[in-house]
Amino acid sequence: MCGNPKFCFFSIFFCLFHIYINRRVEYINRYPNRNAPDYYLSYGDVYIRRFTNETRDRLTSDGQVWLDRALQNLQLAIENELSVNPEIELNNTAFHNFAFDSHVPAYEAAGVLQLGVLDKVKILLTPNPADLLSEAGIRQATQIAEDQIGYYLNHPIFASQQARELIARRTAILVLAAEYIARHSGFFGANPTTPSELIRRVLGPWVNEYL
Repeated sequence: MCGNPKFCFFSIFFCLFHIYINRRVEYINRYPNRNAPDYYLSYGDVYIRRFTNETRDRLTSDGQVWLDRALQNLQLAIENELSVNPEIELNNTAFHNFAFDSHVPAYEAAGVLQLGVLDKVKILLTPNPADLLSEAGIRQATQIAEDQIGYYLNHPIFASQQARELIARRTAILVLAAEYIARHSGFFGANPTTPSELIRRVLGPWVNEYL
C-alpha cells in the first residue's frame, strides 16, 4: 500500500486499488473527529476498482491507454485542488461537487473524444445506472457529447470514421446496452428504457440517425 497518496499516481499499477482508501485514511489521521468525504469510498474507490478489474481488459489498447491516463488525471486534479484549497475536504458537498466537476476535464485530457465508438460505449456503461443517469451523470454525459460534436466539426474525417463504426458495430453496441439493462434490472424495472434510448442518452444526439 502506498504510504502517501500524493505520490500514488506515479506507480499507478501498484497503488491503484488503494488510492482512495489511502486518501480517506490520511484524512482521518489529520482530522480524527471528522468524517472523510463520502466520495472517496462511495464513488472513487468503487469505480477505480471496477474500471480496472472489469472494464480495462474489454477495451482496445487505445482505450487502455486512455484509462491509465484518466485515472492519473483524476488524482492530479485532487492534488492540485488540495494544494490551493485544502479546506475543501472538510466540506463533504463542496468536495463531492469539485470531484464530479473534475471528471470531464480528466477524461477529455486523456483523449476520450478520440477513442473508437465501441470503447466509448464500454466506458460509459461501466457506472451503475443510478450514477450514470443521475443529474450529475447526465450533466457529464451532455458535456462530453457537446464537446464530441465540436471535435467532429473540427475533424470531419474522424467524424465520418466514427459514423461508419457506429453503423458497422450497431448490433454489438445495442447488445452491450441490452446486457447493461438486464444486469441492472432492479433499476430499469422502475425506470424502463430500451437499448437504443440508453445509447442516445449516454452518447448524445449525434447517434440518432444511426440507431
